[in-house]
Amino acid sequence: MLALVQGRSPSAVVLFEPISAAEHSYFDYVTRLFADQPLPGGKSCTISEAYNAALSWWDRLPNIARSLEFYPESEKPIAEAFSKAKARDAFGFIKADLLKVLGYAADEMLNEEKLEKIQNRLRTFKESAEGILPATEQKILRAIAELFGAISELDVDIQEALKNWHLGLSSIQKDPIASFHNQDSKPLIKFTSYVNVRELLLKTLPEAYGFGAIATWTKNLIDSYVNRIKYGKAHIETNAPQVGRLIVNFENASSHINNKVTYRGALKIHVGVENGEGIIYYTQDGSDPVVSSQRKQLIPGEALIIQGNQTIKLAIADEKGNYSAVKTIEAIDDLQKYRIVRPLQTRNLEETITFIFPTSKDAACQTLKSLMIELMQGGIYTREELRQEIQQILDELEQ
Repeated sequence: MLALVQGRSPSAVVLFEPISAAEHSYFDYVTRLFADQPLPGGKSCTISEAYNAALSWWDRLPNIARSLEFYPESEKPIAEAFSKAKARDAFGFIKADLLKVLGYAADEMLNEEKLEKIQNRLRTFKESAEGILPATEQKILRAIAELFGAISELDVDIQEALKNWHLGLSSIQKDPIASFHNQDSKPLIKFTSYVNVRELLLKTLPEAYGFGAIATWTKNLIDSYVNRIKYGKAHIETNAPQVGRLIVNFENASSHINNKVTYRGALKIHVGVENGEGIIYYTQDGSDPVVSSQRKQLIPGEALIIQGNQTIKLAIADEKGNYSAVKTIEAIDDLQKYRIVRPLQTRNLEETITFIFPTSKDAACQTLKSLMIELMQGGIYTREELRQEIQQILDELEQ
């Protein structure tokens, strides 16, 4: 304006346009809707403030939400107007472009009815834009959950499914430098930290496949990304050198559900190899039989006899040093709950010990045997004294 007064633009024309109350409400609504901070109540906002609030909101959106490809046809014209807003001035965008895509002319008089429709359209558009990233992420998680057999698309269920899949792979399948891997399979083996599945599946893996983090996408790459994971998974499962499969049978098992086996007294585990080749290694302390110093070799035809609660892990090694997937068996002696066990801490003169009262001879045997062991280990009886005491009790019961 100063330049005009000083005559530096002699041919310029200044136009003044009155602003109606409805237009003031329009500017106020746009400002309050897109502002990153709440505005003071009763504040009257200018067209410039509405323009700056709208542009700042658009710039804060992730790339994916500023890509027209992700908008439905009904919202795409508004998104396109926002994408070009920086090349326009406040009047051109707020009073012309934005009103036009909302169905009104720049010089059209606004009223309460029109204003309500404008507000509804802008609110719907804002919700749509801000929901693009979460909706895309959810579609990806749902597809991956289905691919790995997760019971739901919740993070914890996908995490469990990924862990179980990786646990079931052989050592050569897990080897990231194995020669059979391709560009689809390598990222699945290289990135196996499942602590934060969202970080893994929505940023780390898509970046490893060359798509970039989901939030940075400018095109809909959902199918392409999920297919890379699908092809990689299939390649690992079908193209890795095969090691013989373990064949495991149980003798004296009460129940066998997944990897948990319950029994009473002693459990016999018979282990073989499907093709009859390879060396069977096992551990009874829960350590990995592929690398553990505590591992032992199981002779073919030899039964593994288990007593008490133990975690047994088995694996087969072929002549080239490739290992099968590790087989885990949680052996649970159902009679263990009837044992009397004193705490390991400093033992007082009077102790309260909880155990389950036996309901069968096998269970009663566990209770009596454990009690006698604790009496001898506590120094109350010697073996001979305990034998005499038991005989005396039996004699008294016969009287």
